Amino acid sequence: MLVITTQEGEAIQIGEDVRILVRRVKGGWVRLCIDAPREIPIQRVEAPPAPGPQAGAAAANTGAAGSDVARRPRKAGEGA
Repeated sequence: MLVITTQEGEAIQIGEDVRILVRRVKGGWVRLCIDAPREIPIQRVEAPPAPGPQAGAAAANTGAAGSDVARRPRKAGEGA
């Protein structure tokens, strides 16, 4: 696993086709913009809860993975 520290407005390039932009950091939330070919599946995966007394409560409050993930609009020339 590679761990990268970055700031708002900075991007991470993965290979030639995938670019991840850190759009906004606010409180405990990070908004990312991901630009990738349509054939690469992208979905949010919940991280396992941290060990400790709050672990049970955190797991109980976790919603459905990917429920707030919007579909990337098609670029001109992309097929259906």
